Amino acid sequence: MKTLSYTRLYRLLCSLLLFSLLGCSSEDVGEPGKDKEPVMLVFNTSPDLMTRTLLTGPANLQHVRQVQLYIFDGTTGDARCVASENINWQYVAGAENGLSTREQKYKVQYGGFQPQKEYTFLAIGLDDRAGDTYGLPDAIRADQVTGTLLKDANAILATGKGRADIAVSELFAGSSVFTLSLLNGNTGYVDLYRRVAGVSGYFNHIPTQINGVEVSALHIELYTIQNKSNFLLKQTPDDFIISPMSSNAGDKIVVNIPKSEFIAGGTTKKGSYILPVPLPADKDYTLQIVLVDATGTPLHIHKVKLSVDGEVSETNGGTGIIIPTEDPYRFPIITNHFYSIGTEATPIDFNTFLFTP
Repeated sequence: MKTLSYTRLYRLLCSLLLFSLLGCSSEDVGEPGKDKEPVMLVFNTSPDLMTRTLLTGPANLQHVRQVQLYIFDGTTGDARCVASENINWQYVAGAENGLSTREQKYKVQYGGFQPQKEYTFLAIGLDDRAGDTYGLPDAIRADQVTGTLLKDANAILATGKGRADIAVSELFAGSSVFTLSLLNGNTGYVDLYRRVAGVSGYFNHIPTQINGVEVSALHIELYTIQNKSNFLLKQTPDDFIISPMSSNAGDKIVVNIPKSEFIAGGTTKKGSYILPVPLPADKDYTLQIVLVDATGTPLHIHKVKLSVDGEVSETNGGTGIIIPTEDPYRFPIITNHFYSIGTEATPIDFNTFLFTP
């Protein structure tokens, strides 16, 4: 069986305080074969990014429990979903604890293909939470007349769901374009990659008081309210949808660590998934660490900094991803990237780095 995931991934492995791993969605072109022959697909789920179980561990694992295939009768935004098929993903056992890359061959059931016509095959992979969080797979309708258009085939937060649901939902997607032809080839590949990003933090010596006021929680906050939707089909170049989930400033919080979860004498660590957001246009930071009191009032704010050369700047404290940027405090949150503030080996130490009482 042909394995494509690792040869199609581009990695940027960063050391010190932050790192980011990049995976690129597949847009393969296959030729399924004669009209009378079955269309066979091989699905890849690639784990290259992070684990949802801890979201702070080094293991590159995926947690897919269900894979759904959608077939669109074209390649433009007005192409309509004409079929939706559960491929009966084989690798459910053990997925709750994370698995490495898995592949599965599947015989497409849809029989309405027209010769020489291009079709878009869009597949999604869901963990045990993503389906409820985004209303998938049913949110994308399959019908010859009223089926969902390709331009509207997005992941959208379901009614009643919020940032806490996004935080624990691992969502994959991938696509390929197929042309039914008279050639003999009848096998195509659809590689699935995460359509979410991740943010994690590792901290030592989190202060429990600042100037005599009790610290109630540590937040990792975004510069804006989190988005509630994202494209399932990879876009170039703007691979995000600006779609604030609310007008509540509390929905800027990406990672919330209450005081009860502070580890005295050890490393406090926590992470969350997040939908991608663009580079901030009117703010001088993307992420910041905020220590708050019981009312949510900030007691200490510290901007997260990307390091171009790997050296961590003491200016405003700073944390670092080793990635080129013109403004190290302003960076986009990109799909299938992992933004780690500190690491297991080098956690952020409030005593010596970020905060001096």
